[in-house]
Amino acid sequence: TEQKSYFDGANITRVPILRQNLKRTASESSENPPLKRPRLVPESPELLYNSFLRSIHDYIKATVDSTTKKSKNMERDLNKLEQKLLNIKALPRGVLTQAATYASCTPTVLRDYLDKNSIKKNDV
Repeated sequence: TEQKSYFDGANITRVPILRQNLKRTASESSENPPLKRPRLVPESPELLYNSFLRSIHDYIKATVDSTTKKSKNMERDLNKLEQKLLNIKALPRGVLTQAATYASCTPTVLRDYLDKNSIKKNDV
């Protein structure tokens, strides 16, 4: 094996490394042209317009799909809440009082009205 450095008593000297010229010569570059990146913008206005329409269409479709999925989940949750409310035997505390306030009457008058008109308290 070749010795890569020498010690002369005071300093260590290294053998100079010959670096190859990594630049291509003119003949090599003409044989293998560099790869061109594809243009991001279509050349004609019609292609650009069609690309724009397609991207808007895809965005709207994705938004509608997302909203539809959320609304299905919301509808399922509303159905669960409706079933839960139908299974309740009595209204939560304060509901009749709040309903009477909205109707601008006393809770007693509202209770009498509900009883006379045979409306279940849990249908309110």
